[in-house]
Amino acid sequence: MFTAKTFEELEKGNRAIPASTKISIGSDSESKTLEFIEDCIKASANPVCLCSFGKDSLVMLHLILRIKKIPVIYWREHFYQKKFAHPQKIAEDWGLEIYDYPPTFVDYLQLGEYFEVYNYYYVNGKDYINLYSGTRKYKPDDKEFLCAIKDQLGRPKVPAYEFNWDCIFHGHKAVDPVYITDKIEIPKLKLFGNGILSLPLKDWTNEEIWGYIHKYNLPFNRNRYENGREEYNNDIFPSCYDCLDYRNLGKMVHCPKLNKEVPCIAKTEQQNLLYRDKMLRESYK
Repeated sequence: MFTAKTFEELEKGNRAIPASTKISIGSDSESKTLEFIEDCIKASANPVCLCSFGKDSLVMLHLILRIKKIPVIYWREHFYQKKFAHPQKIAEDWGLEIYDYPPTFVDYLQLGEYFEVYNYYYVNGKDYINLYSGTRKYKPDDKEFLCAIKDQLGRPKVPAYEFNWDCIFHGHKAVDPVYITDKIEIPKLKLFGNGILSLPLKDWTNEEIWGYIHKYNLPFNRNRYENGREEYNNDIFPSCYDCLDYRNLGKMVHCPKLNKEVPCIAKTEQQNLLYRDKMLRESYK
């Protein structure tokens, strides 16, 4: 059972690495990150690693597995299954124990040209982990695309989930775009759910991530990162959201799925701004 004292002791041992520090073979930076992960694992009874199998979470998972084999949560989308071939290959090769479950609720945020659908995953009744879906505006030549209302916002959901883990490892970095604001101080460690939320890579740069990947020859998705092919990127889904674009309020828009004109039912710009502020308070408090 975590206490405030347990959290304070771990917080003192954050061992923050300056963003300018480069990780090289045998570097002190890598060792300190391993020590931080080990401290979190020792302080918890049932740790778990959130992993999308992108470059950052792959590095984090590899670091964790060097200390202890723990379960993985991999929240899959329910469409475009070919995109998950690479994560499945790693799961088989590394013998991973993987869990998945639907979100509790889903919402969207629009800020001008930016539009994203967020999935909120139940942790313990008061805390949720929210992840963006990876939405991009569909193109006329896309052979397949989603309806933001039906396929994303209307996806199956669960009101609750028996979340048994007390230490959640998350691969977010301070240099990553948060999209909703550039003024968020992301914590490396915080009380969350049944225990703590740990961000061991918070102070890593993208150069350090790639340095680690090449150092240990990790099986990253080359089609996604080297070729830039969106069809292999499980973080990006082409979607039609014209009827949720507040710039179309008061208009009829063409629905390519139904092949007819439909009314725009978007939140107003002000409602989107209020939702952004609410998201910040709940996710980064």
